[in-house]
Amino acid sequence: MNVKGCPPPPIASPVESKEWAFWFEKVFKGYPHVQAFSQSLAPANVGANSTSEQTFTVAGLKIDDIVFVNKPSYQAGLFIGNVRVSAINTLAIVFVNNTGGGIVPTTETYKMVAIRL
Repeated sequence: MNVKGCPPPPIASPVESKEWAFWFEKVFKGYPHVQAFSQSLAPANVGANSTSEQTFTVAGLKIDDIVFVNKPSYQAGLFIGNVRVSAINTLAIVFVNNTGGGIVPTTETYKMVAIRL
């Protein structure tokens, strides 16, 4: 098996082999790192027929993370349009309201996944 330029694993299998340690380090660095977060967020009102980017502190996020967010409940006319890490430990979510009245997204525990390449 050749992973991103990494040589195949050593044939010998001693427990404290430097070759195995080197190989595992290369393989580990070749795969993306995934981290899950769960945090209560209290979004502000989103005006009628508009979008609103709101930021929240989420400890552990890094600026280059690729982030996915799950809003646990459904609210008619309210959608998540975009999610990004706007600064270290800062999650930015764009809420989209396509109704004729303002909507306050429910305060609840959101689930997030960050992928680091």
